Amino acid sequence: MRDTRIINISKITANDCYEISKSFEEQQWQKPIEQYIQYMDDQNNGLIDVLLAKDNNKFAGYCIIQWKSEYTFFYKNDIPEIKDLNVLKKYQRKGIATALMEEAERRIFYKSNLCGLQVGLTNDYGKAHQLYIKRGYVPDGNGLIYKNINVKYNERVVVDDDLTIALLKAKKEN
Repeated sequence: MRDTRIINISKITANDCYEISKSFEEQQWQKPIEQYIQYMDDQNNGLIDVLLAKDNNKFAGYCIIQWKSEYTFFYKNDIPEIKDLNVLKKYQRKGIATALMEEAERRIFYKSNLCGLQVGLTNDYGKAHQLYIKRGYVPDGNGLIYKNINVKYNERVVVDDDLTIALLKAKKEN
């Protein structure tokens, strides 16, 4: 018998906030319900789109499109940014992140010729590095970033989730 997957992508609603927070709590990831309520408010104000993935109607992951990035290079160049791609552990390597990325890129490329994202540099982000390279992302050429600001030569920074490199993908011409 074949495994039939039905992955649906939709925008976050008030009914989703508890389920998302609870799902991450079950795998010991601290993502409080207030975070998703704030995301929903930001979405309602047109600042972001929060895309949810459900696998056979069960929450599997999400990502955010931030239409005006906080990262200086993206902001100055009006490049929308995909942020906070998170897939529950039990759904990883099952096409959820790819489905979220495809929908986010589709929405971004409707409005822009470039799509940006930032990715952490520790091994926790190894799967993300591989996914982004396979999807055609390349470094933006500005080096390391810490808390959305480019790191200068000889500057000391903490190696944590805020130390990133920015990647870009160009819209393919048909």
